[in-house]
Amino acid sequence: MVWITRSRPMEFTDDNNNTVGFDVDLANEIAKKLGAKLKIVAVDWSGIQSALKSKKFDAIISCFSITDERKKAFNLAGPYLYIRQVIAVKRGDNSIKSFEDLKGIKIGVQANTTGDSAVQKMKFINY
Repeated sequence: MVWITRSRPMEFTDDNNNTVGFDVDLANEIAKKLGAKLKIVAVDWSGIQSALKSKKFDAIISCFSITDERKKAFNLAGPYLYIRQVIAVKRGDNSIKSFEDLKGIKIGVQANTTGDSAVQKMKFINY
C-alpha cells in the first residue's frame, strides 16, 4: 500500500474517478518490480506521518520533502524529483517579484508542509 496526495500533474483523479499521474505511474512501477499489489490510500496531509508510523500504509510516494527531522523519523529512499518553493499569484499580477514583496500581504500555505516551514521563517509574512 502507498499513500498518494492529489495534485496535478503528480497525482489526481481523472474523469473516470481513477487516480493517475506521475507518482501513480512511479508507484505502479515500483510495485511491479517488487511483485507487490499497489493500493492507494487517501489520508489527510496532516496525518500522513502518524499514519505511516502506525502502518496504515507502507510508503509515501508524493511531495514528501526530505528534511533533517524526517531523516531521523523515517527510512527515506532519497529524492526522485527536485522541486522548490514558489510564489503563485493571479495571471497578470506583476506586483510580487520576490519574497520581500509579500510583506503585509496575507498568503495561504498547506499546514505542516515544507512550504509552511519556509513561510514561518519569514516573520514578516501573515498567513
